[in-house]
Amino acid sequence: MTVRAFLLALLLMGVQGALNSQPSLFGKKVSSLGAGIVKFYPDAAVMETLKVALAMAFVFAVYGIWIASASRVWRVASRESKNVRLPRSVYILPTTVAVTSYLLIAFAGAVEYPALYESAVPAFFPAIVFKISFFTSPGGLVSLGLILLLIPLFPGVPFFRVLSSRSWKKIHLDWWQASRCLGVAVVLAWIFVPRPPGESISANPLGHRADLTRPNIIWIAVDSLRLDRVDRMGFLPAIQAFRDNLDTVSFRRHHVGVPRTFPSWIEMIQGRYAAETNVRHMFPGFPARDREFDGIVSLAQKSGYRTVAVSDFAGDIFPRFSAGFDVVKAPGLALGTLIRQNIDQMFPLFTPVVTSPGMRRFFTSLKASPAFAAPRHLEDLVGEALDETSIEAQKPGPATASQPVFLALFYSTAHFPYSAPWPYYRAYSSQGYPGPFWFQKNPSLSADDQNLDQAQIDQVRALYDGALKSIDDSFASLVATLRARGIWDNSIVVLTADHGEDLFESGILQGHGDHLRGDQTLRVPLMIKMPSGASRFPAREFQGISRSIDLAPTMASLAGLKDFPAARHELQGMDLSSGSARISDLAAYSETEIWFSRTGSVFYQKNRLDYPGISQLLTFDPGHSGEIILNPKYEKMLVVSKHRSLIHGQWKLIYMPTRQGVRYELYDVIKDPANEHNLAASNRDVLSAMKSRFLAGVKKIEPHARMMDDFIVPEGF
Repeated sequence: MTVRAFLLALLLMGVQGALNSQPSLFGKKVSSLGAGIVKFYPDAAVMETLKVALAMAFVFAVYGIWIASASRVWRVASRESKNVRLPRSVYILPTTVAVTSYLLIAFAGAVEYPALYESAVPAFFPAIVFKISFFTSPGGLVSLGLILLLIPLFPGVPFFRVLSSRSWKKIHLDWWQASRCLGVAVVLAWIFVPRPPGESISANPLGHRADLTRPNIIWIAVDSLRLDRVDRMGFLPAIQAFRDNLDTVSFRRHHVGVPRTFPSWIEMIQGRYAAETNVRHMFPGFPARDREFDGIVSLAQKSGYRTVAVSDFAGDIFPRFSAGFDVVKAPGLALGTLIRQNIDQMFPLFTPVVTSPGMRRFFTSLKASPAFAAPRHLEDLVGEALDETSIEAQKPGPATASQPVFLALFYSTAHFPYSAPWPYYRAYSSQGYPGPFWFQKNPSLSADDQNLDQAQIDQVRALYDGALKSIDDSFASLVATLRARGIWDNSIVVLTADHGEDLFESGILQGHGDHLRGDQTLRVPLMIKMPSGASRFPAREFQGISRSIDLAPTMASLAGLKDFPAARHELQGMDLSSGSARISDLAAYSETEIWFSRTGSVFYQKNRLDYPGISQLLTFDPGHSGEIILNPKYEKMLVVSKHRSLIHGQWKLIYMPTRQGVRYELYDVIKDPANEHNLAASNRDVLSAMKSRFLAGVKKIEPHARMMDDFIVPEGF
């Protein structure tokens, strides 16, 4: 049975693989990646294919047991000897039931995580899934598939021709074979039925002991969270309830330095802008990361905290640098991971098994897939991480179980392509939406996005809002669980974002990190809750400017962690709880990151220095697990090309190096938050003052840079 099941799995894999053999990278089919798999990582491809085949062979074998047992139950119920060899025709109906059961369960997987299937199924299939998702649920389909397998346990069903039996004693039922059918249903239920999220957040000894004298620190960041979504009445009730808590202070003008994940997180951890941390884009090579990124995490670790980082696909940054985390539960960004991820998604008939609650632990590469980013998965990872720190805390040595926890939890689902699971992808969508962005939308690397009509734009925004809603629901569940475990109340809780998101505002497309106009990518929420009654802030709302670099020194101060490096100038992180006069007059610096495309007529493509597109910029580092990195020869060109900005008071100055020279723009951010009216020509005095402050600030954070015909250029360029 097992051998036949394995051979059947291989046969079906061959058919599906032939139809879907071209792998994808960042949501795009890339033929060269297939060649790279064969050339550099054949072992990873073969092993992952074998894992998928074995998983399917197990499921097929289980169904095979059911077919054999159901057939014998049928014969016995028909009053024929159970020892007679069954003709092949007897297996037809049980086989049909088993296939129907699996197809229902498989379709449930497609309804729950449809973005996983889009690149591997016919074009008409996503439209069908989208329509049906309004009328059914994954749980309902799985339940129906499992109920079909219980048919042999109900001898009254005409299938077994025992309707005329008036007494259980007269029913000819092979109870052993029927129990095998029930056992199969139980095994399949273990594989496919979801577990309640957060079950593994046990009553561990960390974070709620009576002898715990220091607060836990829970740092929650939501990728791409815009401030206007938090302010929308009733939209994110759990996050809004957190904001409105009497022990929470909200920072209304909080700005990030680089609106991309990796440099933004380093800025938050170290309290220094990217020009000082030397991580200025998403793909730094090993030399830039081969050091300790001392900051709030390492300080907490040295002060006796157990430090934990938990994330899904956008958290692939955490395994790539050393900041002082004892436990990291996040995927990596390497070619081997992408290879395994592509193989896991290459066989749509098998994907429901790979992603099932019982099997997904064996296919960890899927954690790096945006199409599988369900916030509820993170609750289980939090539990696993806390359990690991609990075990470590009880080992012999100076550590004790009374150590507090420093938890960094990073939700990725709101990052493009916004591929939230059911029911969130259709929560704000129109039922009549014609496609093609039913479940996800990546930014276009061409000029295609400039031609989207309003219906398509509305759908992209609906996907983004649905992703945020999934995070809000998970956040509510997490808060309830941590509160029940005694962890929440004795904690400093920070909720913020690494950056915001462009969603086709006037003259702007989708994404983040491409430009510095407007509030939507630079201005994000920051909320800090102190343990009950322990707030040190003078008001519940801070109306002045705050920066992502201020978060680390503020957390250190609130937790009583000493020795965080003091700011040497105004563009280094400061303690927002200090009450210092300097806090009321801060300036916020920002800069762009890599432009993935070099085409289009949007303003930043017209006002920039040119360099190659993303496919030429990136390479693989074979010496470090095939990590994806920026080709070193483009590092300095990328720095020269960056747009930069400085916000102080009501004014924002934007510096844009172009082919024609340096262009400066000036905006009144209070009257014109979208930055649609450039005042540089009509406010020369303000422009001059802001330029002087900006250039002086750049000199402080980038002391080795020099001016060349008004361009800011790095050392050695």
